[in-house]
Amino acid sequence: AAEYAVRWLETEQDLTIGSKKPSAQFAESDRFKKTSSIGSESPAGDRFKTARNKKTDSKDTDKQQTVDAKTNSKQKTKHVIELLIQQGIDRRTADQLAEQQAAEIIRQQIEWLTSRKPSENPAGMLRRAIEGNWPRPSEMVVREKQRERRQQQRLKQRQQNSEDVVMATRRKERSEHQQRLLQEWGSATLEERQRWIQAAARRETSTRLADIIRRENVQATKPHLQVLDVIAAERNLPGVLQLHD
Repeated sequence: AAEYAVRWLETEQDLTIGSKKPSAQFAESDRFKKTSSIGSESPAGDRFKTARNKKTDSKDTDKQQTVDAKTNSKQKTKHVIELLIQQGIDRRTADQLAEQQAAEIIRQQIEWLTSRKPSENPAGMLRRAIEGNWPRPSEMVVREKQRERRQQQRLKQRQQNSEDVVMATRRKERSEHQQRLLQEWGSATLEERQRWIQAAARRETSTRLADIIRRENVQATKPHLQVLDVIAAERNLPGVLQLHD
């Protein structure tokens, strides 16, 4: 009997140490809780509830968009029906046309009706135009081309005016610059003038022009541009020929 008691205690101790059975201290509901590494708990039911709410919100949004689209379509249809009635078309025919063609096509045909110049029964012509989706009247095409051509001409004229302003500004700058160099020439000694003339002749690549420059009169009031170019180089100013390009 003593031996049996010892074995019984050892067996009970082993079961207590190695058992994986949860302790009675934990409540039955704790099995449905998820414990994170920092100790926070998130019930599984909350996760399912969040996903279900997202799906519900998405469905509600889609339904609202569908309702809005249908509402806008009905408003457009109602509007074109009113326009057709204003053009002399009866309500029944207006309803039929609104079902057959898009609202945009009906509005276009109403806008184009005047250009078609209906002599008799404008409402009948409008109905046929909507049913057949007639193309834009040729008169409107011609007017549009004329308008585009006038637009291009105005644009070209503005560009030309802008270029004219630029050219006039450049001519004024060249004239003022040349006058300044002529003042330098007028206040220079005869020796300085002769030196400038010879320097200009040496810089000239054309033999014929070099001979003409070399024979420049030092008493001249307005020397060749090549001579003024030499003066500009000595004064660290832009060259005259450079501004003329």
